[in-house]
Amino acid sequence: MRNIFSFLNKDNLIAVANDLVSQSWTIFGLLIGWIVLPDGETRNFVGSVLGWLTLIWLVTMPLRLRG
Repeated sequence: MRNIFSFLNKDNLIAVANDLVSQSWTIFGLLIGWIVLPDGETRNFVGSVLGWLTLIWLVTMPLRLRG
């Protein structure tokens, strides 16, 4: 488990914060869209996109911070 979070050091904390702020607007917009949509296929699709986007964003964070 230590190797997974080894990219989080003092040098990368600013990059992590910047990435969090940048991506949070996209996630916030999708969340608002999911909340206001009526029940149905579109709401399910937006919910799926929101979940997968968040998961992919978290998994690929070490790759973005190395570059």
